[in-house]
Formats: sequence, structure tokens, C-alpha cells
Amino acid sequence: SISDSKGYKAPHYAVIKDHARILKIILEINGSSPLEDLDVDGNSPLHIAANSDAVDCIDFLLQNGADAKLLNKKLQSPLHIAAENGRVDSLRAMAKHLHLLDVNLPGERGRTPLHIEKLHASPQRVCAHNFLPVHEAVKHVSEMALETLLYSGEKCGCPRIQMMNLPDNDGNLPLHFAVQTGNTRMVGACVESGSRISAARKDLITAVHLACSQGATEIVKLMFSLQPEEHDPSLKSYDSEQMTPLHYAAMFGHTELVDFLANQESNLNALDKNKCTPLHLAASKNSWKTAKYLILAGADSKIQDKNGRTVLHTIVKHNGDLSRIIDEEVVMSLVPILNIQDRNGDSAFHIATTNGQIKSASVLLRLGASVTVKNDTGDNILHVACRF
Repeated sequence: SISDSKGYKAPHYAVIKDHARILKIILEINGSSPLEDLDVDGNSPLHIAANSDAVDCIDFLLQNGADAKLLNKKLQSPLHIAAENGRVDSLRAMAKHLHLLDVNLPGERGRTPLHIEKLHASPQRVCAHNFLPVHEAVKHVSEMALETLLYSGEKCGCPRIQMMNLPDNDGNLPLHFAVQTGNTRMVGACVESGSRISAARKDLITAVHLACSQGATEIVKLMFSLQPEEHDPSLKSYDSEQMTPLHYAAMFGHTELVDFLANQESNLNALDKNKCTPLHLAASKNSWKTAKYLILAGADSKIQDKNGRTVLHTIVKHNGDLSRIIDEEVVMSLVPILNIQDRNGDSAFHIATTNGQIKSASVLLRLGASVTVKNDTGDNILHVACRF
């Protein structure tokens, strides 16, 4: 039979216009084989019908032996195509022939039609990347799909709270994915459907940690307002590096969020695995505005990390310019730590001098840093200056 450049034959064109009567004539003249003709992409007439909402043709084709499980070259069945393209009428038409369908049929990357548009398949079946249908719905910010999934899951005996706490290989829950999208409505939908905001993935990172890393103040506020009982456990939670949400907000310089967390009674002096406070992390990332806020909010600038470094050590170690950072508001908090020495016996003055940071060294000298204090190798500031 004749085909065009796309490989379309008469049955393909008949279904585009939903001419079931023409299909019937073709069937009467040539038998059922033309109904299985494939175009250059491996699409049968049923594939084309599914993408065209050709409900009469879908009904006719399925009644007359069309293979509903046939995969095209993209590993899509007609059901995959209808689901992916939102062909609701096609889905309804095919649902009348449910015994001929396989809604758990793996297609491209192992995704079932439910992963694509969440029909009536098992809500706990994973794709090749171990993503559940509910994960796909959340990642693609499809509130309608999420609600359909949760409703269908409950009808199948899977409570929505159970579905909202199903993890992927890394322990990510739907709420983790929702926070990553940055979509406030999706986050709200997940929390209201039973996701606990203090629930952690395998690296012990919670949704609150993620939101704080993004500076998503409104999302953090929303999560706390929807689950006030999770407020304190979330604020005090530690990831595998013993970092709190405040550590994340400070490390990425999200001053507005740091302000909010501080006013929520977050521990300003919490220590991570390296004994770094949020103040250390803000200073290490050149987030001077955040560092200044923490100092003024009462963070203890005298705390030393595992290497014995204070915030002053950290600032100069990361090439911060103290002449631009230290002002009248914070100077009195930093003067008492001018001569604190790290594990190597170095003061911040030693480090600034070693690195050739003339402006910072000048500030330290003006504030009263000692030029005679010696490090573990017996060097004072003058020795270091002469050497470098």
C-alpha cells in the first residue's frame, strides 16, 4: 500500500480525522493487517489515534485486534502517548478496554503511563531511575496529577500519607523534590498531604535544609505555619555533616532567611562536624553581610573551629578585606579575639601577613593585634613579614 514521507498510510490518515467508518471499509477490503501498519517512527494507527483524541477510531481499533501494547521507536505505547500529551478523551476511550491495556507497561527509561500522566497503575511502581509516580508529579509541578495520584492510590488501598513518604534511592521524599522546584503551592500541597517537614533523606538533609540552602524564606515560613509541631525538630535537625538549617542559610549568604531563623530561636552557635558555627561558614564564603548580621545578633565570635580558627582567622584565610568588613558596629565584638591563635599558633595577623593582605594587616595592627605573639614555629609578625 502507498505511504507518504512520514510513512503514513490510509489508516493513519483515517484516524487523524477520526473516520472510523473508513477504517471499517479498509478492514472489510483488506482484512486487519493494514490496522497494524507502522509509520517511520514505528507508530501504528492506534498510536496516531491516541494522540488525536480520535475516540471512535480508538474504540474500533481495539475492538478489532489492534495491539494496545505495541511500542514505537521511542518506546511509547498508545497509552504512553495519550498520557504524555494529556489526551483525556483518548484515555477515557482506552479505559473502556482496560483488559487490553497494561498501565504498568515500562516504556522509555522504564516509565509507565502512570509516571507520565498518572492514570490507574500501581502508585508504588518505580521507573528505571527509581522515581515513583508521585515523585514525577511533584518534580513536574503538576498539582492536578498529584491529587489524582493520591486519590487513585487511596482507592487502591495506599493511604496518601504513605505515598507522600515514599523515598527514592537517595531517600528523597516528594517534599524534597517540591522544595527543589521552588514552587510554594506544590510545597504546600505536599505538606498538607502528609509530608513531614523534618523527615530526612539518607544524608539527613531535610526539606527545611534544602529550602535554607536556596534562601527560600517564604517556603520555610509556609512549612512552619502548616506544621507548627515540626518547627523545633526542624530547626534543631542536623545533616550528616552536623549542619543545621541555619548553617545552610548562612553559608549561602541568605541574610533575610538568617534573620528569620535567628528570630525563631535557632542556635546561632551550633557546631558542625568541623566545629564551624554558621558565622564561620558565612565568613568562609565571603558572605560579609550575613556574617555581620550574625555578629550583631549575638553569635559568639570567640568560638574556634577544629583548626582553632575564629571568624577573624576565617575571614583573612579566605582573602576577605577587613578594611571593608569591620566597622563601628562589629569592631567591639572582634577586638577580644585579635590575638587568639589557631592550632598552628597563628593569629589572624600571622595569616594576613603571610598572605600579603596589606589592608587587613593594617586594620589588625590599628585595632591592637600583637606583633610579638609567636606561632608554633617561633615566628612573630615581624619574622613573617620579613620572610614574605
